[in-house]
Amino acid sequence: HWYQRALRLKPSSDVFASIGNAFLETGQTELAKKNFEKSLSIDPNNSVSLFRLGDIAVQKNPAEGIKLFERAIENGLLYSEPFQALAAAH
Repeated sequence: HWYQRALRLKPSSDVFASIGNAFLETGQTELAKKNFEKSLSIDPNNSVSLFRLGDIAVQKNPAEGIKLFERAIENGLLYSEPFQALAAAH
């Protein structure tokens, strides 16, 4: 798999975030969540992982999702999607 090769070459927060996005797009939410968490264990400010975990969390725990959206925005995620998600969660 491409992601295993990427991790061997350069394990990084961004690689784990990309893997999480790939799993999320295929409906594998738990695997996505694990990879976003791994991403944050390397870089606790990875805005993509914060936002995607917020997206997952907001379904069951809106307050947790909102906190993650806010952290993603604080850490530089400036495209419109996190702002829209934050507004919808309130």
